[in-house]
Amino acid sequence: MPMAGAIQPDLDLAASLFESLSRATRRGRGIVRDSYGDGEQAAHDLLRSAAEAAGLEVTIDAIGNLSMTLPGRDREAPSVIMGSHLDSVPQGGNFDGAAGVVAGVCVLTALRRARYVPGFDLTVMGIRAEESAWFDIAYLGSGGAFGLLDPACLSIARSDNGRSLEATLKERGFDPQPIRERRRLLDPARIRAYLEK
Repeated sequence: MPMAGAIQPDLDLAASLFESLSRATRRGRGIVRDSYGDGEQAAHDLLRSAAEAAGLEVTIDAIGNLSMTLPGRDREAPSVIMGSHLDSVPQGGNFDGAAGVVAGVCVLTALRRARYVPGFDLTVMGIRAEESAWFDIAYLGSGGAFGLLDPACLSIARSDNGRSLEATLKERGFDPQPIRERRRLLDPARIRAYLEK
């Protein structure tokens, strides 16, 4: 089995993903990956597709956070999570947030290609709605994952179309109930460490 230190991230995949992200979400001079909108969804779909093609385990939680996992030898051990958000501010930069997710996927892809099996799961998260300029409340995806959001946030109206966060979640096929119940979707005891660019 090769040593992890000798494995290089898949830089060709990184370049391809950044180009695809730009092509799918560029609007004029900047990127528009609107939180829980078409732009953010396009980014999630691109990263999910790349992870599935690489043979990573892919899950999506009730509020839309994307997890892409390289299974470890001990599936019960706490995992290392790395990643970032995939939404943007209006007319944002292509690398903001997405760089942390792309970097993680490229590392896990290289490890899988080298047949390296870590001692515990390594997971990359594409977190929803961190910038959340469209709902005027930051950290929706991460706050929701840890059960930290005030359920009143579900009534916040989206700035461009007036739909509530609750209605938007339902339209996207997600479930607002964990937010309403302040239910954790991630157990801190199951996380060894979190890394972000």
